[in-house]
Amino acid sequence: MHGLKKGILSFAESDPAWPRLFQEEKTRLLRGLDRQDLTLDHIGSTAVPGLIAKPVIDMALLFRTPEELWQIATALPALGYHFRGPHTNVGHWYAVHDANQTRLFQLHIFQEGCAAYRDHIDFRDALRSDPRQLKRYAEQKLVWAEQSNWNKAVYSNCKADFVREVIAEYRSGPGDFPGPLS
Repeated sequence: MHGLKKGILSFAESDPAWPRLFQEEKTRLLRGLDRQDLTLDHIGSTAVPGLIAKPVIDMALLFRTPEELWQIATALPALGYHFRGPHTNVGHWYAVHDANQTRLFQLHIFQEGCAAYRDHIDFRDALRSDPRQLKRYAEQKLVWAEQSNWNKAVYSNCKADFVREVIAEYRSGPGDFPGPLS
């Protein structure tokens, strides 16, 4: 399954097609932006094999200069993306690709050196590298969804502390991740 009706929070089982969909969209975007030199990564839960996820492909695009950001932002509409402007962190912008009231792709656009970019990559890699942490996160996602009454904005806020904890543990080096949340 790929895509999620706008305004809805739901999860799908991990789909082996998600990495392929990312690769296809990456190729299309970089070709459409005429910028093969840009870094474009698959992030979010669809980038972690075996993890339940909102079936929307999240991507992280890095740019270096304000001119590059302007070029990207002005090219995105021709590629079906709505550039929504600054996101929650300094150095972080956001664009979405929807079709028929269904969100298909979310593009996070980061200025090179933005800490939020590294956080997304490290969180993804932490979940990919530790099956216990992946299981813990999958279980918590369902708890947070219930606690938030399946509200996307509230759900996102619920997981913030967990994400920070996982990133800090991952960056501290090898060792055991903590047990279940209390």
